[in-house]
Amino acid sequence: MFKKLMVFLLLTLYVKAFAEGIKWLDFETGLKKAKEEKKLILMDIYAEWCHWCNVMENSTYRDKEVIELINRYYIPVRVNAEKFPNINKKYNQGGLPSTVFLDWDGNIIWGAIYLSPEEMKKKLLYFANLKKDEIKRFVERNKRKSKNKFLKLKKKLKIKNVSVSYIDKTYKYVKIKFDYKNGGFKGAPKFPKRDLAYFLILYYKFRNDKSKDLLEKTLNGYAKLIDFEEGGIYRYGVYQDWSEPHYEKLLREQAEVSILYFNAYSVLKDEKYKKYGNIILKFAKEKLFNDTEKLFYNSQGADIVDENGTLLVRGEDYFIYPLEKRRGIEKRVGYSPNIEKHY
Repeated sequence: MFKKLMVFLLLTLYVKAFAEGIKWLDFETGLKKAKEEKKLILMDIYAEWCHWCNVMENSTYRDKEVIELINRYYIPVRVNAEKFPNINKKYNQGGLPSTVFLDWDGNIIWGAIYLSPEEMKKKLLYFANLKKDEIKRFVERNKRKSKNKFLKLKKKLKIKNVSVSYIDKTYKYVKIKFDYKNGGFKGAPKFPKRDLAYFLILYYKFRNDKSKDLLEKTLNGYAKLIDFEEGGIYRYGVYQDWSEPHYEKLLREQAEVSILYFNAYSVLKDEKYKKYGNIILKFAKEKLFNDTEKLFYNSQGADIVDENGTLLVRGEDYFIYPLEKRRGIEKRVGYSPNIEKHY
């Protein structure tokens, strides 16, 4: 009888924990609570526009066992990367979402980006069972890694005298790393890097017109990320040929890439680059601008989610279609891609 009662109580607690979901706290409240209770912190750094944040929210963070483990052993903290850039800068693990395990003093024990439910369960159990001295060793190791990374970066960024020969040497480096088939640098994912394009614009204008081919291939590659149906430019392409975009449209990309295309037009006098700039700028003005406040919103999300964060339509099942079909999808689900109303 006693065993049956214990099983019943445990099942009740388990169901209750799942029904309540993860009890996320903000960073300051979570850190204070962790210090008081001497518990580890599980921190999720996310952005409203982020596709993999939506996926993780709808899979990992809605898994029954994950919810139960987090609520039992951890202080769960959730941070919006756009609203709290200082926290994001300090704790980001190389992308979003960032999944970070902290001690109760806010020191990093271990971190990653996206974790599947199974991966998360393993990590939650592993770190929950560490002894204090083991946690301390993880923290010290991370501090050493951060220090070494900083020293390497400091050395790399050491100011050099920018001579003509140094600029020519940089151009030779660009040619070695250049993707002659698709434009931009080799490798993936492919981002529309403004520094590369501006270097090629200036090099073409002032040093060597042979760089024109590299410049045009780069600008034409970036254009593969433009949404020609509704305007704007996606954040990046997953593959080297710029295919399979991540469909979020961030204000800073719209501003910077549209200006880049206008500058390219002023040098190359090719009308299509002016057209590309206008397509991107038009989206920002029509979708992200608040005419009442005279301010721009931060982004349009990569997917369609509801107010609870439930993923209704993935970006690849929406943005690939013509405008008319997109409107039909919005009508069917009752939602459209989220505009993050954060200035």
